[in-house]
Order: sequence, then structure tokens, then C-alpha cells
Amino acid sequence: MYASGTALGDKEQALELNGSNLSVETTETGQLNFFANSEQNARDWSTMMFTIRNGKVEYPGVATSEASVLPVAKGTKVSLDIANNTADFGGTTPENLIPEGVKHLYMTGDDFGNWDWSSPEVASFENGYAGDSRWFYITYLRGGTALEFSTEKAFGKGNFAQLKTLTDYTVANNRAVVPSDGIYIVFVALDSRDIAIQPLKLSGDCGGAPVEFAANADGRTMSATITNGGRMRIYPDIPAFKKAKKFSSWKREVYVNPETKDFPLS
Repeated sequence: MYASGTALGDKEQALELNGSNLSVETTETGQLNFFANSEQNARDWSTMMFTIRNGKVEYPGVATSEASVLPVAKGTKVSLDIANNTADFGGTTPENLIPEGVKHLYMTGDDFGNWDWSSPEVASFENGYAGDSRWFYITYLRGGTALEFSTEKAFGKGNFAQLKTLTDYTVANNRAVVPSDGIYIVFVALDSRDIAIQPLKLSGDCGGAPVEFAANADGRTMSATITNGGRMRIYPDIPAFKKAKKFSSWKREVYVNPETKDFPLS
């Protein structure tokens, strides 16, 4: 059995065999492909490709176009247990290997790509105006839903669910779990090693008059009554923000794009 792809510098590499376990370690962040071969296999090797989906070894058959895209982070040991048809990417990343600042931060989960880091539904955090250490994401979450964060949009090294301090959520099977349905801010402070998932408070100013948002009956959306016209400024808030140094409201200001309805930083 072999591995190939950009995760190995576009080289082919035989998987290391230890009993019924096979493994390979990536040298780059990129796509990882697996394929099997033997003297009895007269077919083209591409029809013997297999991949990993939801922790299982999966063989798509001769329809190689149906094989899952498998992005894997650099320095990840990928292990395959052929006897039990399972696979893993080394588990959660130890905290000491999570940097205090990153260029991007991502999130997957039950409702964010369904644990597929190649999915377009994977969430990208905002980092405000406080550098590369403070990241947040505003979203509706179902109670009991599970989440995982990553410094790469890839499996393996850089995946994590907690740092030194976690606030208002629990961790089960290396995944962050929220307690109940609601609109939340997921806040990751890499510099202070804190993660908080707390209900969103949203307020602002429009034309010199204060604006206070309240949750609607559906529990998934928020609205506010605007008394004055003019430029509107919106500030998300949670208790964890008050503990974060040099992270005042203007550093996390957001707005609503009237064309796309997106809710990005202003």
C-alpha cells in the first residue's frame, strides 16, 4: 500500500507496516491519497485508491471521482487499522503545539462541514483588530452539537478543542460541546490560552442613538428597532471579552452586508 499527493510533496511513499496497522507521516499540508497494489491486480492503480471518511477506511471502487478529498496538515502521522477498518490523525493536538498567533483559524463540526475539512461549510473565524491571537465566530448552535477548531483547514496537526482555560462548554472525545440551543460567540484567545462559547449580546449605535438587539421567537435570529438614521455600528459582546486585555469594542466591530447578508467585521 502506498500514499501520494501534495501532502507528501507529490511523491509516492510506501506505508509503514506494523502488524495490521499502516502509517505514514505527511511532509507538507495538502491532499493525501492512498492506493493498494499487488501482482494480481491487472487494473490501473487509480482504481485501487482508498481514503478516510469519518474515521473509517473507505474504498470508492472504480469510480475514483467519488473518492473524498483528504486534506492533511504537515507533520501529521496518519494511522490505518486495517483489521478494524478504522483510521486516525493522531488525536487532538497538544496545547504546547498550538501557537499563540495564527494567520487563520477554522472550525468544523456537526453543522459546519460535518467533520470534513475540505467542505465549503467549514467556518472561518474573524480576528478583529487585535492581531493574530484573538479570534471569534458568531453563530447559532444546537445544544449538544460538537465542534473542533484548527489552525489549518486540514486533518491532523493543528486540530484542537480546548486550551488551558475553557469557559461555558465541555469537551467529549476531543470535541467541544455546547450545553443548549442559542446564538453564541465562539471566542479563541491564543495568547491567553482561553476558549469561551457564550451567549451573544449585540448592541450598537445608529445616528447617535443606542441600538439593542434581542433574540426573536425562533431563537436563531436577532433584531432591533432603529430610532435614528445614519451610520450604524454594531458591537458583539460576551463576558469573556471583558477578561481579554486590549480587546475593546471597536476591535471587534461588525456590520451586515446589505447585498450578501453576511455578518463580517466592518
